Amino acid sequence: MADTIAERCARLRQPVTDLLGVGMTATVEPKDLSKLVEQIRAVRAIIEDDLSAIDSPPYLAWVPVAGDTLQAMEDAAARGDAAESFRLFRDPEVGFNRLGIACSGNAGW
Repeated sequence: MADTIAERCARLRQPVTDLLGVGMTATVEPKDLSKLVEQIRAVRAIIEDDLSAIDSPPYLAWVPVAGDTLQAMEDAAARGDAAESFRLFRDPEVGFNRLGIACSGNAGW
């Protein structure tokens, strides 16, 4: 069964929190770049799941942007540029702020 927006937000809460944490640490600890890539891929796997039961225009509008952002974040991490990856995460237009808006009102958001 496909997720509702509440279920999707619940599934994303911890992986996005982990991505935030490793995104910050990788900017000062290059050894964390592989962890950063793992977390990017974990988040991507969730956002690529079936959207058919989700009726949230903000979330549905964010998903294609998020896919591009996550790819750009992974590309930056692969180049060793954790700072750029983290900048993309925080970017108000293409980053995860829009996910926070889409999940606002759901537990943990």
